[in-house]
Amino acid sequence: MGTALLCGAAPAGAHAYLDHSNPADGATVARAPDTLRLFFSEHVVLSATTLQLFDAQERRVPLARLRLDSANLDDTEAPAQIVADLPDLPTGTYRLTWSTLSSDDLHRTSGVLAFGVRAAVAGGGVDEADPDPLEAVAGAVLLGGMALLLGAPLALRTLRPASPPVRRRIRRAAVLGGLLAIGAALLGPVREALAGDAAVLLAGGYAGRWVVRTAGIALLVHGIRAPGRHASLVVGAALAAAGQTLLGHAVAQSAGDPLRVPVTTVHLLAALGWTGAVAGIAIGLAGRPRQSLPAAELGAALRGFAVPAAVGLAIAVVTGVWLASDVVVSADAAVLTSYGRTLLVKLAVVAAVCGLALVNHRGLRRRGDVPRRTITAEAVAVGGVIALTALLLAGQPATEPQLADAGTPPNRGPIARQVGDLEEALSLRPNRAGPSVVLVDLFDRRRPAPGPVSGVTIQVGGTDLGGARPLGDGHWSAPAPDLPSGPTAITVTVTRPGIDPVTATYPWVVGPATPPPSAVVSRTPLTPAVRLLAATLAGVAAGFGLVALRRRARRAPAPDGSTSARDEEPALP
Repeated sequence: MGTALLCGAAPAGAHAYLDHSNPADGATVARAPDTLRLFFSEHVVLSATTLQLFDAQERRVPLARLRLDSANLDDTEAPAQIVADLPDLPTGTYRLTWSTLSSDDLHRTSGVLAFGVRAAVAGGGVDEADPDPLEAVAGAVLLGGMALLLGAPLALRTLRPASPPVRRRIRRAAVLGGLLAIGAALLGPVREALAGDAAVLLAGGYAGRWVVRTAGIALLVHGIRAPGRHASLVVGAALAAAGQTLLGHAVAQSAGDPLRVPVTTVHLLAALGWTGAVAGIAIGLAGRPRQSLPAAELGAALRGFAVPAAVGLAIAVVTGVWLASDVVVSADAAVLTSYGRTLLVKLAVVAAVCGLALVNHRGLRRRGDVPRRTITAEAVAVGGVIALTALLLAGQPATEPQLADAGTPPNRGPIARQVGDLEEALSLRPNRAGPSVVLVDLFDRRRPAPGPVSGVTIQVGGTDLGGARPLGDGHWSAPAPDLPSGPTAITVTVTRPGIDPVTATYPWVVGPATPPPSAVVSRTPLTPAVRLLAATLAGVAAGFGLVALRRRARRAPAPDGSTSARDEEPALP
């Protein structure tokens, strides 16, 4: 037997974390801003959002007109911008604390950032919200109940020859798990209602998606209670998995990645269904041996579980790795955040589960006996994976911009080039978001020079800085207030009497307001490598599947009922 549950990170957790802000965290601005903008990764509930701004003396600074700003305010799947009007801020440093609620799954997040007005300030840095313990426990119960419901049909089919008490034990456990799952799903709505925020339940699409998931769980319970209700099982499984997916951040990401919703749904069906089957088989075998089957017949039944096991494992691993590509953005994110470390622990437990599964499979193939203890141990380990998955669902993915290198690195020195008859060198000091100074060095090698430089004008990103100030010996400078970080273009125009102006445009990358600390392992983005790994695993799984089908076809009995000795599968040593 082999198993995996959500081999990647939790694919269905919605987290409205702060992507960036204006002013940026750690930025120093030359002019007091009129508005404060917070850019969130998910849509948020405005009525459940709070912003508090404090000055250096911890005095409260009033904010006005807190509002959502988006190109389409009716699109509750689009990332949200929270905007607040600022009063006239004097010179000094300011600290903002924020708290908001995701409209997808009512997940609360909060954080702190800092900026300065004509004053240097240290940024708040990576601010990871701690998981809510109650939410994590409820998530484990919900996932565990859904797994038992989705896996019970396969467990019952595997142990179909077993005695009625064995099958009743599996059905009862699945029904109880489903009822507990429905109770756990009520946690979010009940908490908001008790807090007096019942109106947020209707914000966005939460209420409708919650109904879809709960209806799916109820249909599964209905289908498990008695045999023959295949329509209830199929429709219930589809609704439960789709509802769980739609309650997560896969919907918000589907605009740029339309495969995310269907892949997440397939992943949930494969991973939860397969792990639930493992747990169901362990529950069925937990009674006295005489209530089940003779060892030989039971071993044969369990060996028949190998085919769905291989299919479920392959689908869960490939889709899980693919979905993990956007929740831990770098190696540093994996080792420096609680979310990343929890994911690493989960992967270790999944590896242990797969090891136990291999031991069980070899025991069935070589000795023909039923390894009840290791089957139970495998089911217990599956429960640990579900608990870790729930903890990830309650946490914040390790995707903050400070955890990964983004795009082209900032320039670290001047750019020099020949422009007409002039040699120019351009630099920015300090090269970071906020106020800076553009420096231009000019030198004409021709002797005699055709004419002295009478003026230098500079544009940065389409903003005209006006005429630069001469510093002597061919050096010119111009102040550049409030530069944003990232790529821009700097255009330099040199004028001389009696000569046509000379213009050159320099590509430049402005660094972040607060330089990130040195990488511990690496901040290289992992998404391309992880998706390549998922594609490779898919190819390997497909190859093994084709080989297995060919071997199965060769082992098929001939018309006379015989099987060639060379086509028989060799015994394991």
